[in-house]
Amino acid sequence: MLNLPVSGLIKGNTEYVMAELDFYSKNLIDLKPRSKPYDVPIGDSVVLHVSRVGRKTFQLRYHYNKRRTRLTIGEFGAIAFTDVRRAVDVIRSQLKNGLCPKNEARIQKSKLRSANLTIAEITQTYIDNQVVKLKRPEHPMYIINKHILPKLGSVMARYLQIKDIHHATKNVSPTVSRKIAEKLNTIYAYNIGQGLYDGDNPLSGRVANFGSKGGKTERSLSFDEVDEMLNKLPSSGLHTTFVHATLLLLATGQRKNEILKSKWQDVDFDKRILTIPPALIKTSKSDNARKSEPHIIQLSDYAMSLLKSQHAQTWRCKYIFAKVSPSSYNKCLTIAIERVSIKFFTPHDLRRTFRTLLGELKYSEKALKRILNHKESGVDGHYDRSLHLADRTKALNEWGDYLTSRTEENNRI
Repeated sequence: MLNLPVSGLIKGNTEYVMAELDFYSKNLIDLKPRSKPYDVPIGDSVVLHVSRVGRKTFQLRYHYNKRRTRLTIGEFGAIAFTDVRRAVDVIRSQLKNGLCPKNEARIQKSKLRSANLTIAEITQTYIDNQVVKLKRPEHPMYIINKHILPKLGSVMARYLQIKDIHHATKNVSPTVSRKIAEKLNTIYAYNIGQGLYDGDNPLSGRVANFGSKGGKTERSLSFDEVDEMLNKLPSSGLHTTFVHATLLLLATGQRKNEILKSKWQDVDFDKRILTIPPALIKTSKSDNARKSEPHIIQLSDYAMSLLKSQHAQTWRCKYIFAKVSPSSYNKCLTIAIERVSIKFFTPHDLRRTFRTLLGELKYSEKALKRILNHKESGVDGHYDRSLHLADRTKALNEWGDYLTSRTEENNRI
């Protein structure tokens, strides 16, 4: 016999009273399953529901919005009668105040679950529902896998404090520190907004307290600095593959990831073109009109010579530059550029340099936009569907000739 504090729930006037402890306990324990589920009245609309497999649960039958329904309170043997009484009192109070007991139970269950969620769990929910939809999920995943999960993953989401985040970001750069805080804020906001986490966001309104936001630079190399880079970069200690990638970026003005992730199958040496597939193009999702179109780059003699030299090294590989990672490329190129005495430089400055210097050489604005694969805005963007191939080819060839002449002159000196 179970030692239950109360055996029955009988309503006497306005309160519950205990009665017949031994009788109820023995009889409730001995109840057997039948071919169909059945209820055993306990008192005041409380029943013990017995399922076909013998599971016994306390349930309260009540009316809400003129409809008869029931709510499970707890399992027999796992909940004391005194707790059943308290639960019934709470439900009666909810009904009196016009609340739906089932909705309130779901809210309470959600709160209980939220109380036990870890940072790793709410982060995984964000990954499964948001990150997987991104064109480049590797960007947020780097911050998540490198910094958030290893340092904060095991922390209960409701217990995360600002000092914990400061501790996790103390040995990283200010820009990375800000990115960690921004990503955590996004993870919390998503889970709260979707009703998956019923707690507070510790980073709400506090992201600016972490590090600094990486601003857009305006740096571009001058003609003299380009000359110096062409002269000194090959002897700077930078690996040949990295040198070829850098010079190809300078020669074509394309985005770093689009070049580094290009494959040999995308190069047509006979037609002298490099095709960037839609999957690699940064703007392919935002530019709906052209999201399925590849980007074609006309190759100058200079660009062709770089690719042929690289082909001799990595022709067995799928990728032109042997799958050089953007992070390792950034680090190595930055160090090499410092060695040739060019200051305040980032790899993206190569693209800006291409656009700035060719703009100074008075090439067609529309042709340069097509080369860079920039989205055209306004009326021109809607009506001008010309690819400006002739102007693009001319600009790239003449720019390639300039780079070739400077390289040859440096070699003669």
